[in-house]
Amino acid sequence: MITRLVALGITATLLFGPAGEANAEAWPSRATPIRLVIPFPPGGTTDMLGRMVAQGLSKELGVPVVAENLPGANGNLGLLAVRRAKADGNTIMLGTPGPMIVNKYIYDTIAFDAKDAPAPIALVAELPNVLMTRRDLPVKSVAELVKLGKADKGKLTFGSPGVGASGHVSNELFMLKANFSATHVPYKGSSPMLTDLMGGNIDFAVDQISSALQFIKSGRLKALAVTSKTRSPQLPDVPTLQEAGIRDYEVSVWFCLAAPANTPAERVRVLNTATNKVLSDPAVREQIAVIGARPLGGSPQDLARRIADEEKNIVEVTRVVNLKN
Repeated sequence: MITRLVALGITATLLFGPAGEANAEAWPSRATPIRLVIPFPPGGTTDMLGRMVAQGLSKELGVPVVAENLPGANGNLGLLAVRRAKADGNTIMLGTPGPMIVNKYIYDTIAFDAKDAPAPIALVAELPNVLMTRRDLPVKSVAELVKLGKADKGKLTFGSPGVGASGHVSNELFMLKANFSATHVPYKGSSPMLTDLMGGNIDFAVDQISSALQFIKSGRLKALAVTSKTRSPQLPDVPTLQEAGIRDYEVSVWFCLAAPANTPAERVRVLNTATNKVLSDPAVREQIAVIGARPLGGSPQDLARRIADEEKNIVEVTRVVNLKN
């Protein structure tokens, strides 16, 4: 009798796994929606991409994926909410270089511990920045801007959407590699900066191509170069900074999915696979292209490498520029 009970027990274990595993809830579950934190306000590029991805993931995973805006402190409030969430795959975020990397070089009031760094899931898309000048600045190329900057010895002014913003870091890195300087004028967002640039109150700026495209095409601003590795389909006649002679220069605003640290690798894998399927959908790719971005995808390791490369740029800039807020 004992032998028969043991045999039955072995059979049950083979069929259902260890005790309790047979009744374990599969993941992801429709009973527990996945929360996708967007650490910026509604209406911007990050918000549009986040909601696009949430809708696609919901379809691929067969569970609700709810997009939630948690703006504040250049993305820090959303980042902190994700860092404090349970590492079970049910909370993820749409990250950008600000909260993922740059902010720890700006804010002294928020602790950034490496062990709490979000777990990479996948790159989502990238959006080039564009180097542009006011319409009447007497330059027609990057080389002429650099020459003018060196001659004026810091008298030129450049704007940014804010200290530590992608446009700020991109511009500082450009000037560092081109070996000239200009006076930084930070703004609270792209809109007032572009208004002042068009009004002639500052000389040049770097900003997301999506923000400036209409003004460039109307002739109110002059585009000299894009900051990405390849030319932008939106401005096919505008060279990259590398083509314009700035060696080893590549900076884009990129967007990614990340999870709380220590999220199980298998759940990261499931989320990565679903994200890549979403990004391979022609309809989604077209939606991303409409906002001037390029879909990416890839493995968690690809995202980790992108983060490491971007951090090298930030460290290079912080050696000569104080980004502290």
